[in-house]
Amino acid sequence: MIKLLKHKGFTLIELVIVIVLLGIVAAGSSELMVQGFRAYNTGVEQVSAHWQARVALERMVRDIRCVKSSGDIATSTSSTFSFTDINGDVITFVRQGTQLKRNTASTSQVLADDVSGLTFTYYNDNGASTTTKADIRYVKIALQVGASGLQFNLTTTVYPWNLK
Repeated sequence: MIKLLKHKGFTLIELVIVIVLLGIVAAGSSELMVQGFRAYNTGVEQVSAHWQARVALERMVRDIRCVKSSGDIATSTSSTFSFTDINGDVITFVRQGTQLKRNTASTSQVLADDVSGLTFTYYNDNGASTTTKADIRYVKIALQVGASGLQFNLTTTVYPWNLK
């Protein structure tokens, strides 16, 4: 008599069940990975927008400190500030659409994107708001930048060196 050897292995049903279970696990973990990547990208966009706004604000402060004199302020509205600096360059800061721009006679430079607000407020010696160019002693800048549903509000005050 011939002895039958028992073969050990998996049945087709067992293999199908394993494949289905692995598919369910893979689908669930891929969704977690997608959410992780979305959260990472959102964070990167927010950090980028915040730093872009900070660098833009610092550039504005550096330039506004160099206003030549109160007589060299060309435009001082709540949305635009234009002046001649100590080097004789005419510099204009303005929001156009969602961009904050620094314009000179020869260049137009985008300082920040996704800008939702830019406000200049001008003050005299007594700290009162003024619209008279000759009375301006310092400037308050409020900049609003948004990214991925988050709004950053940055504010600073600039005391130009030559406005006394």
